[in-house]
Amino acid sequence: MERNESFLKKEYRKNLVPIMLSVLGGTINSLIDGIFVSRAMGADALAAVNLSMPVYLFICVLGALVSFGAAALAAGEIAKGKVKKAQKCFKCGILLCIIVSVIIAVPGVMLCKVIANALANGGSLSGEVYKYCVVLFAGALPTILMYLFVAFLQIDGKLRAISIMILINVAADIVFDVFFIVIIDMGLYGAVTASIVASTLSCIFGCIALLSDVTNFRLGLSVPDKKTLKGILRLGSTPALGNLFDAMKLVSINSIVLVELGERQAAVWAAINVLSEISMIIILGVPRAAFAMLRAYYISKENSGVRIMMRLQAIDGAALCAIFGAVIIFFSSPVGALFDIDESMLFPCICIALYTLFMTLGSIMEQFFNCSGRVGISNVLSGLDRFFLPAAAALVMSEYGTRMWLFMPVSALLSFPAILLLTYPPYRNAKNSGRPLSRLLLLDDKLERENKIIDFSIKGDDESVCSACEQIQDFCTANDMTTGQTMKLGLAMEELITVMTGKLGKEDDIDMRAFAHAGMFGLRIRISGKRYDPFSDRDEEGDSLMGVEMIKKMSEVCEHNYTFGMNIINIVFQMEDH
Repeated sequence: MERNESFLKKEYRKNLVPIMLSVLGGTINSLIDGIFVSRAMGADALAAVNLSMPVYLFICVLGALVSFGAAALAAGEIAKGKVKKAQKCFKCGILLCIIVSVIIAVPGVMLCKVIANALANGGSLSGEVYKYCVVLFAGALPTILMYLFVAFLQIDGKLRAISIMILINVAADIVFDVFFIVIIDMGLYGAVTASIVASTLSCIFGCIALLSDVTNFRLGLSVPDKKTLKGILRLGSTPALGNLFDAMKLVSINSIVLVELGERQAAVWAAINVLSEISMIIILGVPRAAFAMLRAYYISKENSGVRIMMRLQAIDGAALCAIFGAVIIFFSSPVGALFDIDESMLFPCICIALYTLFMTLGSIMEQFFNCSGRVGISNVLSGLDRFFLPAAAALVMSEYGTRMWLFMPVSALLSFPAILLLTYPPYRNAKNSGRPLSRLLLLDDKLERENKIIDFSIKGDDESVCSACEQIQDFCTANDMTTGQTMKLGLAMEELITVMTGKLGKEDDIDMRAFAHAGMFGLRIRISGKRYDPFSDRDEEGDSLMGVEMIKKMSEVCEHNYTFGMNIINIVFQMEDH
């Protein structure tokens, strides 16, 4: 009996669509604004929106730094059973979001004319870029807070709320774009104002959804101590730098296009960039859907679960890329017409399709190294994928005219040899030290090789529980455990599975781990469904469940937490019998 992918596949795919929608939430505002602006004001206005995107991405840099850093730290604390510390991470995240928004907004508004002139290379589009950027700076707070609420809703397993939050954002943006651009003719001021208002409404719903039901988190502000602040900045650095490198890439390629190809091709590049921004739904959505669970499984040293999660991301990512590529290639002509582009969009769409596939696979690896604490590797990959390789390839390919769009898949493809080069030194060093790591993911499989842990999946029916008991007995024998220790482990598993499945049903798979090392042995049980804590349950007379109460008395650690839509139970016993 081994761990299969059924449990994780279901849990991961529950996250996939809502998290992809959350990525769409930021991207779709640019797309909607671009469509309304191009139809109402022409190609120059569309180019101005595209030239303003680095400002939006810069705001997202600090939003991602705080929000994903706080969420990753909270997920790790919950994996360790430290729910109060996770609550503190959330409160610190809110305070830091407010501070960061002020730091962005005040100097941004004051220096906006200088920034707009720089983004437009001092050209005729500077005034239009200013209009869009000044409102972006002023409305930074809701843009940043959206990241925070999405990240913590995912940790809390409230995936439907994420979907509703994003749908509110999209619907409100369309409605207010019609009002501000079409009805009262505010131009670019109207387009960006519509996005800010939509983000604000979305944040209000996200806050209510997170805090109105049973949750691991409480609303409030908390000043982070040095360790917490360092953890947030460290874990948030990769997504933040990703946005920063995206902004740098956009600035550099905008300049290359303006200088080498002219303002007309800048409008074509704006349409191409909108499609590449849409591709971020897959490139970022696929790994972000796994991020919190992957972080928890890595912290718990459940390597089999980590490998399953990586495989699922690659399979689902490739399938989604194939669908996305087929759609944009087939509809390349309507895409050009939508943005009022006279030239053929077939070749750019082929380039974007290939770029999306290669970047998605690279992004999965980049996020994994961030999850696993190898932040240096992750950040170097982010810099290569998101700025240095694309900028260098674009500069070289610009001599080939409009064929320069080939820089996108070429630069993304080059990230794979970079991954092999970056992971070789730690792999070699670990091998030389006598504690080898796996070649690509750099996982430590020592406990698995020594049979100190076993991971397996079972159904909740009686036959599966009996088979699991036999496997537990074999595991205990292999670790020279006494009869008493074997009985404790078997009793704990059988009692808790029976209680949990009796309350939640027996249809779903259950992921389990048994371990025996460092003078302790025990179980970790993961079962999806509604929140249910067997340790706080009472029978009809108000007494604790007898079998569960007995387990509590025998164990050193006996805890339940509910995260990612899963009930997670940890039972730990001392190795010595008393």
